[in-house]
Amino acid sequence: MFTQLIQIVFNYLRDLITRIFTWIRHGHMITDNNQQSPIPSPTRILHTPPYYYNQISFNSNTPIQYTSIGSNTCEYRHECYQFEDDGWNSDPDTNDPTLFNSNTLTTSYLTSNEYINSMSHLSEYELLNDLYSYFFSQKQATIDDIGNILNHLLVRQQDPYSFSIRVVNLMKKLKLGRCSPSKLCLTVLENFLQENTFPVLTLTHQIQALEVGVLCPPSILDELCRIYHCDSLSDEIKCRVMKELITSNQYKEASVAITRFGLQAFFSVEEILPPLIGTDQINLIQAYIGSDTDLQIQFIMLLDKLCSPHTDYLRLYSYYQSSGFAKGSIANNKLCEHQIKRLAGRLINTYELDASLFVHFTTAKVSSFTASLLHQYYVLKGNDKQIHAKNWIDLLTASVAQSEELQINLVEELVLYNDYKIAVYIVNYFNLSQKIPESISDLLSNTRPYDPSNYRNSISGFKNTKFYPLNINFDNIILIDTPAKLQKCQENISNKGTVIGIDAEWLMPNCNFGILRLAILQLATRDFIFLLDMVVLTGAVSQSQQVSFIQTLFHSSDTIKLGFAIEGDLKMLGRTWPCVAKLLNDPTSTIDLQTVADSIKSRSDGLTNTPSNSDISPQVCEARNAEAMSIQSLSKKTSLTKLIEECFGLPMDKSNQIANWEKRPIRDDMKIYAALDAFCLIELFDYFKDKFGDTIF
Repeated sequence: MFTQLIQIVFNYLRDLITRIFTWIRHGHMITDNNQQSPIPSPTRILHTPPYYYNQISFNSNTPIQYTSIGSNTCEYRHECYQFEDDGWNSDPDTNDPTLFNSNTLTTSYLTSNEYINSMSHLSEYELLNDLYSYFFSQKQATIDDIGNILNHLLVRQQDPYSFSIRVVNLMKKLKLGRCSPSKLCLTVLENFLQENTFPVLTLTHQIQALEVGVLCPPSILDELCRIYHCDSLSDEIKCRVMKELITSNQYKEASVAITRFGLQAFFSVEEILPPLIGTDQINLIQAYIGSDTDLQIQFIMLLDKLCSPHTDYLRLYSYYQSSGFAKGSIANNKLCEHQIKRLAGRLINTYELDASLFVHFTTAKVSSFTASLLHQYYVLKGNDKQIHAKNWIDLLTASVAQSEELQINLVEELVLYNDYKIAVYIVNYFNLSQKIPESISDLLSNTRPYDPSNYRNSISGFKNTKFYPLNINFDNIILIDTPAKLQKCQENISNKGTVIGIDAEWLMPNCNFGILRLAILQLATRDFIFLLDMVVLTGAVSQSQQVSFIQTLFHSSDTIKLGFAIEGDLKMLGRTWPCVAKLLNDPTSTIDLQTVADSIKSRSDGLTNTPSNSDISPQVCEARNAEAMSIQSLSKKTSLTKLIEECFGLPMDKSNQIANWEKRPIRDDMKIYAALDAFCLIELFDYFKDKFGDTIF
């Protein structure tokens, strides 16, 4: 009897001391089970899985055992704790002051052994609550302290797998310096499993780990998948977890997890990606799409729909704002036509897709381009940089050729600019007399149209002493538009020692409804300039002849090829003749004169290091130095016309730089412009060679 009394007193005193110690640490007393607790009791949410598996095997030497999962299984989802009133839930916000009152958190440092001794009496719920409080408040705790605590807790657990998942879920937002308690817990668990073979990993554990992992940083998700073998789960189970993320508007987490498990085929881009546009998560979108061409096209098709003039962006913004997203997470300035067009254009260029596939996007770009042309011609008229008048009209007609709606809009814009002659010309050119509004038709009824025949198509109109001239006879410019002529051109450029200047022209994609292809390829030798009509040759020349010609041109060490920023020309040539694209990756004996000019400019000894001898007078040396320094003053990646002006004293006439290069026949002034762009490269080559010697190349 006396012994029992002693035991009761001892238990009472131990309990009293524990309560006092806890009160000192947390600011409240632990109440008896039959009293109202300051911390509301948790309600467990239990889910029964809609599908059952008996066993799953892994690719390992020792297969893991699984218990049968039946209808009475405790959990399909991970166990989480909720309060019926305010309090802690399964996804705590560490910055929420109502989660743990700052007054209840201890500021004194406890060693891991002291802490372990103080928590021996706690239930699992109280233990998790206390553990979070310890990690949140003990700033002096070391990694060894935390590891010691976690290891002790795992030893006490009958199910260390589930306990570790709950710790990871609780601690996923916590960081102690560079240490992540979640990752540390998984490391401790892995070491624990290596020393103890009794824990049994079940399908429930795997599903729990997956559901918690998709809400964690990618590194934690990878660790969970490795330890819990989540990658071996069926696609059906994974997809169910992903759909729950989507249902709860957690699109960022869903996109990261779907990308990680390669589940894109099970979801449409409309389900995942639109909210990421509004939240400016473009990097996640590109990671989700990857190198899958079908996904790339599907997503840009989605952007193309948003480029439709009927898209109500305000309504779209309001929809996402009312769908459970955090306030301010959807950016109004990201869900607008301008940003959508910019994103679509950037991705089309990045993935090298055909812009003509995306009708609304291309129509919007063409509409913007025609507005720019009108503004440049009417508002900026008189600017030296304005395009040629005939080119301007050709570009207008080419840009709207694919859309009757754009044609009518162009007529209306021209009327607003009071240019009735061009408006009537466009009406007649596209036969719109029965389709334009009656008010505009009445306004234009007595107006004579613009007559393009008034433009003089002669080389005399092109000659201008203000610009650098083409120093070769016009008759030596040869148009190549048949397979036979291409063969003769190939023979001419294959002669040993031939120096070939290379340039290319193409119509801007905004003028060609998104189609991007080469129109003219210029090849200049010292005696002839060949203009290859790529629009005609592409359909007339066989692939074998294309390959043969490109091999002769770019893979012969007997000839020297010159270009200026030639990489862009080669890329466009490969786009036009896809069968030769790989041959253009590593051309032989090719010199980029833009790179040479930049190299000369950056030399520490300046451009004054020119061949000289003692007989040259100081005046000549000074003149050479001044000329060299003028070249050295060029900005990096200088333009061709600026380089020509610095070297030869005159700029190039660039009035045909923006022109409809696909219109046939090619005007004489355009032929001279194209020929000069290639021939001047040979002249620059000779100039650099005379000034700086062969070593400069």
